[in-house]
Amino acid sequence: MKKFSLLLCLFSLAFSFPGRADFNHIQFEKIENYKKVESKISFLKANENYFRHFSPEWNYPVSKPDIIQKLKESFDLFNALPNQDQNPELLLLLGDISSYLYNLSEETYFQKSAQFFSLVLEKFPDDYRGYWFFGADLSNTRLIVKSVDLFLKAASLSPTEKPSQFWDDYAFSTHLANMPSHCNYALDQAKKANPDWDIKRENYSTALRFQFLEAKVDTNYSKSDIWLGEFTEQKKLASILNRTLGLKILVDSSWKFTVTDYTNRVAAAIVNPPRITGKGNNILYTYVIMGKVAREGDKLEDFMKNFMTKDPIQKKLAYNSHIKNLVAYELLNKDRYPTIGGGHTVLLGFERDTPFYPGLALESSNSLPINSSNQAQFFKFNPVKTRFTGKIFYIVLLDTCEDIFQDSFSNFRSMVENNILVD
Repeated sequence: MKKFSLLLCLFSLAFSFPGRADFNHIQFEKIENYKKVESKISFLKANENYFRHFSPEWNYPVSKPDIIQKLKESFDLFNALPNQDQNPELLLLLGDISSYLYNLSEETYFQKSAQFFSLVLEKFPDDYRGYWFFGADLSNTRLIVKSVDLFLKAASLSPTEKPSQFWDDYAFSTHLANMPSHCNYALDQAKKANPDWDIKRENYSTALRFQFLEAKVDTNYSKSDIWLGEFTEQKKLASILNRTLGLKILVDSSWKFTVTDYTNRVAAAIVNPPRITGKGNNILYTYVIMGKVAREGDKLEDFMKNFMTKDPIQKKLAYNSHIKNLVAYELLNKDRYPTIGGGHTVLLGFERDTPFYPGLALESSNSLPINSSNQAQFFKFNPVKTRFTGKIFYIVLLDTCEDIFQDSFSNFRSMVENNILVD
């Protein structure tokens, strides 16, 4: 694994990164024979600024080979202590020292740090520090997606109130993964957790924080302004993201889909899954996922009635779902698609108010496009629009026919429960 240097145009390198303070969250006194190794710990604490980050050029007043040698001596000393797999403090320390050596271009220590941190996860899965340390370590490599996954896991574990340094590292990793809502959320948590917030940390926070563009509800936007399509890491699913509507849809990458402009407070995605064979016919069916920004006094049921005017048979549908406050209808019309059993529509509706951190439920991590060289690279993340302010109505519709209803409805249910995310 090659180290790479990232220079992000969005934040100034004049501000030193205050994170990677995980070293100070190791309980050294719980390490066996602590007094005998205390001098090595003192060396690590006193010199951490030299090796806690990768530096393409060495511009320090001390000898790099000397620092490397002393780090290796510390590693060998701690690695020789007994009962490693029974002591999370020792495993975390060995992982950190390995990471420090890797930062000094000692490439073989990358695998060592991964092994020690992985052992913490295996032996002490409820200790959030293992995920934190490992995630912070990987944020200095090309494994940004895995780094974020580890931070998300760490955040889900006790204690709820974590130190400011944890949130610093979380923000740094999610910034590199282009997850603006997560990054800004973490920066807010870091400030709340730190009673000694100063101008240096405020400058760093301001430099790292993403800036959002306001989306105005009564302005029309072209589809290219509000929809973003991308492949997941596995390339099997395509992600259709609309941050302004607080909506994300995952579809098979081989499926056909289209999206609309945002006009009159409404935009939609139309998805065509593969055809289903029914009674000798190869039949097309469609999903429609739509969002509308409500006006004052608007009601969801009134919006849903716009989709029910041409169907003579309309009945409430018992539809169990993880989506809260879901309203469901079944619509039948024998004059629509008469040669394939008649039209059979399922219409779902629900609404959501503006969340405190819009976009948090929609974001996923992305790898940076790294070239094969070991030179510094420059990246600039494009600003993203905010979610429209206020209540949004959502419509999810299955347009199918009687001849393939059971199969298409089963597929639709799977789509709704697993592949549609809203803020």
